[in-house]
Amino acid sequence: FRQEGEIRLSDIAIRSDGRPTIATGGPLEIEFTLDVPESRRCIAYLGLGEGAGPPIFVLRRDLPLAAGRNRVRCTVANLPLAGGRYSLWGTIRDARGEELAPWQALGHLQVVGPNPPPLPRGLLRTSPILVVADWSVSP
Repeated sequence: FRQEGEIRLSDIAIRSDGRPTIATGGPLEIEFTLDVPESRRCIAYLGLGEGAGPPIFVLRRDLPLAAGRNRVRCTVANLPLAGGRYSLWGTIRDARGEELAPWQALGHLQVVGPNPPPLPRGLLRTSPILVVADWSVSP
């Protein structure tokens, strides 16, 4: 991790139900440590994407942090990503949006699951998200 800014990130763990295998539609658990010089409120942002490009989605949470080490856990109940390799990115900001820890790659994860269904010619998929939907046809 880049150890710049007022808050230090460390000890990242990326799992699913305590196991390293992450599956499409399953839970995703992200845990990390934030070292803070003094008690404060801040905003954590986590993003998942394909490499260094823009994230497919970003999670945001206001966090009340105590001075010293804080263990933070974020759980996505049903991960909507297709099978593939993804990068986890994150930053910590204050309430005004000032950077306390820079936007940086926190780790990588391999998602086990199906590929998105093929598209007809002329359509472009911008994100590998799998959405579960029920369809029906009635006369």
